[in-house]
Amino acid sequence: MQSVQHKSYLMTLIVSAAVVFVAVAGFNFFMDPWGLFGVPRISGINERKPEAGDYVRLSKPYQVTRMSPKLLVLGNSRAELGLNPNTFCSGKFQGQSFVLAVPGSSVFLQYRFMQHAIANEKPEMVLMALDATDFFTLRDADAVPDSEPAAVEWDRRLLVRRDGRTNKKRWTAILKDYADGLMSLAATVDSIRTLVKQNARGQQNRTEAGFHDADNYYRQIVTAEGQGVLFQQKMNELRSRYSDRGWQLQSRNGDVKNAWESLDKVIELVLREDIELVFIINPLHARYLELLHETGLWRLVEEWRRQLVTTLSQRGAGIRLIDFTGYDAHSMEEPAPESGRRVIPEWFWEPSHYTQALGNLMLSRALPMNCQPMPGGAVEYGVELTAENLDAVNQRIRTERRTYLGPAQSSSAALRH
Repeated sequence: MQSVQHKSYLMTLIVSAAVVFVAVAGFNFFMDPWGLFGVPRISGINERKPEAGDYVRLSKPYQVTRMSPKLLVLGNSRAELGLNPNTFCSGKFQGQSFVLAVPGSSVFLQYRFMQHAIANEKPEMVLMALDATDFFTLRDADAVPDSEPAAVEWDRRLLVRRDGRTNKKRWTAILKDYADGLMSLAATVDSIRTLVKQNARGQQNRTEAGFHDADNYYRQIVTAEGQGVLFQQKMNELRSRYSDRGWQLQSRNGDVKNAWESLDKVIELVLREDIELVFIINPLHARYLELLHETGLWRLVEEWRRQLVTTLSQRGAGIRLIDFTGYDAHSMEEPAPESGRRVIPEWFWEPSHYTQALGNLMLSRALPMNCQPMPGGAVEYGVELTAENLDAVNQRIRTERRTYLGPAQSSSAALRH
């Protein structure tokens, strides 16, 4: 009798555990908090993904293969936050673009993610946003200040290895990633948070097309604390990072993780696959540009621009480079004073990250647009940088800076440098 009761208890326990397992897995699958599974999004339930930010290295390789986009956008958090071609008159790319930009990514990661996307299905065009600082290194550091904790953590889920051969062990990454997405405590907690935060104010979102929609998040901060707080926090962070005088440009060293070597690989791959490639240089706020001058790093920026133009003239036939650097009406937009907390900025959230409105102006210059000119002088924004006009563009930026600083400060700055 006891044996029968024991078996009945054991069976009940097993069935209960199985029910809980299926329920948790089903809930996490349906909520899909990281955007891993591509479950249809339902407004008010699982449409917004406020918890996906920490998992973009996990989810985006799967998302891009599901979409097979015609336009691929690469870059770091600036591109992910500011360049959204799917909400804009992007002509033939409307609804067929994916933002494969990843916060804090090295040029090497961007190359590997592009390699993965092309191995799945070749896009017609790649738009890659560049920053001079991604090519900086400290004199006593290794070749690359790589922000990736361990390349293998994201490398293993890509379709191809670094040499372009098929990644035959990818199935192990898929099993682990899907198991984590269905049954891990982190996924369950994030599923609950995703449901609770659907209609909460000031939440971030990662769209199905890889764009980081953070307008509501930034607006909430600006409204509550003022834009000056955002500016000051970012400026303190940047000043701390670049106060070391040991910064220098990386040099090609044969290691693919080196930024220049990775860039060469990007160029080599798109030329071999006959894919249109446009490089853009991200705009920075005037205060950020001034910090680069104050720390003596602007000379590295100018040298990087020169090397970049030389690289394209030697290796990148037909590849365009569009520069959005300068002291203009967009970059000189000043944060609202404390008394103007509810004033929402038009062009920059803080010195490093531009708004989607400015990103739209950039896209209108970089993409083959078939729509009416956008307000704000979209056609005139940015300049296509070449070996022939580089010196003139640099001189224009210096002139703009003197105007920005005014006569007294310009003289003081000239004495310092």
